[in-house]
Amino acid sequence: MTEQKLKELLADMTLEEKVNQMSQVVGAFFNKDMDITAMGPMADKGFTPENVALSGSVLGTMGAETLKKIQKDFVEQHPHHIPMLFMLDVINGFKTIFPIPLGQGATFEPELSEKCAAVAAKEAAVSGLHVTFAPMTDLVRDARWGRVMESTGEDPYLNGLFCAGMVRGFQGDDLKEPYKIASCVKHFAGYGAPTAGRDYNTVELSEHTFRDFYLPSYKAGIDAGAAMVMTSFNTVNGVPATGNKKLMRGILRDEMGFDGVLISDWAAIEEIIYHGYCADREEAAVRSAEAGVDIIKFQTFKAERLVSKDAKKADYQKRNIGDGDDSQLAMLKSLELSEANHYELVAYCREKGIRFWSTAFDMESLDFLHSLNLGLWKIPSGEITNYPFIKKIASFGEPVIMSTGMCDEDDIRNAMAVLTDNGLRREQITILHCNTQYPTPMADVNLRAMLTIKRDFGVEVGYSDHTQGIEVPIAAVALGAAVVEKHFTLDRAMKGPDHKASLEPKELKAMTAAIRNIEQALGTGEKCVSASERANIAVARKSIVAACAVKKGDILTDGNLAVKRPGTGISPMRWNEVVGTRASKDFEPDEMIVL
Repeated sequence: MTEQKLKELLADMTLEEKVNQMSQVVGAFFNKDMDITAMGPMADKGFTPENVALSGSVLGTMGAETLKKIQKDFVEQHPHHIPMLFMLDVINGFKTIFPIPLGQGATFEPELSEKCAAVAAKEAAVSGLHVTFAPMTDLVRDARWGRVMESTGEDPYLNGLFCAGMVRGFQGDDLKEPYKIASCVKHFAGYGAPTAGRDYNTVELSEHTFRDFYLPSYKAGIDAGAAMVMTSFNTVNGVPATGNKKLMRGILRDEMGFDGVLISDWAAIEEIIYHGYCADREEAAVRSAEAGVDIIKFQTFKAERLVSKDAKKADYQKRNIGDGDDSQLAMLKSLELSEANHYELVAYCREKGIRFWSTAFDMESLDFLHSLNLGLWKIPSGEITNYPFIKKIASFGEPVIMSTGMCDEDDIRNAMAVLTDNGLRREQITILHCNTQYPTPMADVNLRAMLTIKRDFGVEVGYSDHTQGIEVPIAAVALGAAVVEKHFTLDRAMKGPDHKASLEPKELKAMTAAIRNIEQALGTGEKCVSASERANIAVARKSIVAACAVKKGDILTDGNLAVKRPGTGISPMRWNEVVGTRASKDFEPDEMIVL
């Protein structure tokens, strides 16, 4: 179908037709002996026989005769006679069964997997299938996960080779060729890294780990021409992948350049509900979401369990509040969030599409936050010597971000020992360089200490910023910070100890925009020709040309050759190869030399 015909068809389709075209049903819906649309959960969801009659694809049904019958009946009654697509999990063969993907990965021969995929494609195609939900290219490094065998292993580079090979095997050079079917790279993204190996679970990965280890294999399949990509069930750093705009639009579409079909996994859209990704209502969270931050963090504490009645305010707290009251207990009591406040904030953050998080400062607050299933913990600078506190956080077995204000390396080393001795892995720990003076003088920032921490402790690092302005956290990202923490307020004139060292909404938006730009600007680290500058090669580089008229058979010399733009001919780096040869034809001055 031509592009013009397709546009005409779309213009003629009703909204109902277009929406139903995106739905996928199982083959049993077309079994006239089973009225499954009239009962059970499908009826509860309002899914009717009319929806089935307009659906776009069928999952899990095989056999040429069966598929041909379904297709014939379907096309005849469809208002625009649009045929269905038949899809199936053709993982390691169709009729001919090959080793499981993990076994194929163990061969270290992606060429063999490409041949296996080509055989499977031929067998599936003649059976009436159009699409396979393969290859599964999820990086897997936790043997507890139940789908390990569907992946080709734990190495990003090798996974990428196998993924690309399988895509080529299934699709060939042109999907219009006989015996080829469309491939679907899955599950995007990070599906193989669920917490504790529990399927459908949360996935917490640093930006570095996510981009350098988990994304490359998907990119390899996309670069190989995969026609489809499937979303994953899991959350990615708190946001369900299937509803993750940053992941699907920002990374998959914009960064990776994927322009094919994006399909959700089985009931993955409904899974978003079970992940608790919903609505909420608080101005600070709204502003944060608008600014483009990932997480809004609060503080959870019971003042009486945090400080004694004799504890005094810090100098900066006295200076910033200026109420003449020296009691830290009274100050903190006024800043407490109730449990009801927490539930309200959680709900509001969900509504606005931003992740809620909070730092606990006492053991009771740890228990309360654990009940909220946040999946991520913060050790604040003041608790880095609190052995029972750190040990309890480690016992949860979930990722930890540890702030290191007022610390030297021995303090960090001791706290790390408590975490790792109690079951936490280094890859679950991110350490934030920090200075706890509010605001922090520039001379005391010592940003290079973040790099020292990364080198000495072998963990992801970040920066918790208390400077005025936005330039230091931006610089931290440029140096490799995977996490940036910054105080945020609606108005610096508000009463409280930290407002004066916080950003207002417009400043926060400017900072996050700058950080996102820096993240892109950092790139992969590989020195290569970028897509945007590739066209400049011909313009800016030079070629070997004739310096004067040269007759056929003349010897080419330093005297009758020159180097000039454009760079579309023989590179001057081949000068010694060209000099001493005979002219293959007559050359006019400035004419490019050809051998």
